[in-house]
Amino acid sequence: MSIYATNESKGGIKFDPIENGTHVATCVQMIHIGTLEDEFDGKPVIADKVRITFELPNELVKFKDDEPELPRFISKEFTLSMNEKSSLRKFLNSWRGVPFTEDEAKKFDITKLLGLPVMLSITTKTSKTGKSYNDILSASALIKGMEKPPVYTEVFEVNYQNLFVTWEKVPKFLREKMATTPQYKESGFVFPEVTEQPSVEAVTETQPEEQGTKKEVLPF
Repeated sequence: MSIYATNESKGGIKFDPIENGTHVATCVQMIHIGTLEDEFDGKPVIADKVRITFELPNELVKFKDDEPELPRFISKEFTLSMNEKSSLRKFLNSWRGVPFTEDEAKKFDITKLLGLPVMLSITTKTSKTGKSYNDILSASALIKGMEKPPVYTEVFEVNYQNLFVTWEKVPKFLREKMATTPQYKESGFVFPEVTEQPSVEAVTETQPEEQGTKKEVLPF
């Protein structure tokens, strides 16, 4: 299934924010949230949202004492829009190193990002409640000659066509968000009541919202 672009964690193990700077990462998860009320330029808007998650292979931590170290994650929510002013288009332009043409931007399948390596510029921000959290400022392609990082975890996509078999991959706080969308209601699916266990996905949460030298061939 293609996905075309025309907060804090509730539970989970707590870790210090990821160090500010540039980090090598891989796009490993993509969850179509659906249409939600949002705000743009101080005005309420309706926006179709997607959550993109990146694995950070050099940020290894132990989630359980009796298990090996695993990489941390960082996520960002985007509106599914390729308008020239949209955050998603700016993010992808930075990642590619070459801006999208208007023809390319008419309909772009963002699931092409899954499994691709990227350099992320990460910073730390403070929420209104005084809590520190990480945010992704920008993306860029790997510097020429840099090896693709290893991938430790499953690469997957969750959408309203495969939700019947992928729902367990969605953290509880995100299920609650999805359950308010028209896409969820139209799908006919109902999230089962389960006791939520601390999930790897909840380790590093970000609020919804140019490094390097020579870039490699366009990654997408």
